[in-house]
Amino acid sequence: MARFYGTVQGGRGRAARAGSARSGLEVRAQSWSGDVTVRLTAPLDADNSTDCVEISVGNHSSTARWILYVGPIRDLLEKEGQHAIVRKFAEQQLREEHNT
Repeated sequence: MARFYGTVQGGRGRAARAGSARSGLEVRAQSWSGDVTVRLTAPLDADNSTDCVEISVGNHSSTARWILYVGPIRDLLEKEGQHAIVRKFAEQQLREEHNT
């Protein structure tokens, strides 16, 4: 059985992919304006029980990517984890505004 499982729905129907603890699973949704990437991983540690996620956004006009969250999925499910994403994104936006 797959540790990770992802689906996509578009004009040509539904497609699915599976990922293992070793391979992980990466999903990238793109538009004309930019893209959002979600990468699921499982650290190959002693108990191999922590599922982690990295969520990032980027645009097509540069190689810049903004990592919104990196850490255990279980932490993201908690309210504090969700607030951390919003804070991090706001901080990155402020830094970018000051650099221009």
